[in-house]
Parts: sequence; structure tokens; C-alpha cells
Amino acid sequence: AAVTLVEAMPITGRTHQIRVHAAHVDQPIAGDDKYGDPELDRSLRPYGLGRLFLHAARIQIPRPGQRVLRVEAPLPAELQQVLNVLPTKRGSILT
Repeated sequence: AAVTLVEAMPITGRTHQIRVHAAHVDQPIAGDDKYGDPELDRSLRPYGLGRLFLHAARIQIPRPGQRVLRVEAPLPAELQQVLNVLPTKRGSILT
């Protein structure tokens, strides 16, 4: 099964928004035990995926009367390692 790294920008901040929408278009997030694909998750375990492959790289929080709080965080090492070892073909990550 092919997997794709996607950058998503949720609008509403509703709980599980990205996870539900990804599953709805039959592209569940790897490692998602609620909305995901157990077969895909099993196929990614040999590459080191042991958790939900979802990460908030950036967040902006408006604060009344103050400047917007902006926070950035790099991809966690365990997720970066999965990307480093997955085979790729023509820009796509494949399992």
C-alpha cells in the first residue's frame, strides 16, 4: 500500500477533524487506532511506526489584547525515523 505525507491545516479545531476527514476519503492516518486501517498499520510496524503519525508542526493562538502566540515544533525523532527508512518511488513513500 502506498502512503503519502500530507500537510493539513484544520480550520475549526474540532476534535479528530483531520483524522475523520482523512478516513472519510479512504486515506486514514497511519497508526490511527480509532479511524485507521489496521492492515496498513501492521505493514508500517517493520519501519518503526508505533504511534499515530500525526504531528502539530505549527500552531497559532490568538490572545485578546496581546500578540498572537506562535509555536513551532520539529517532527519527533520517531516519526522522522519512519520517513528515513520507508522506501520511496517517484516522490511517493511506499510500503
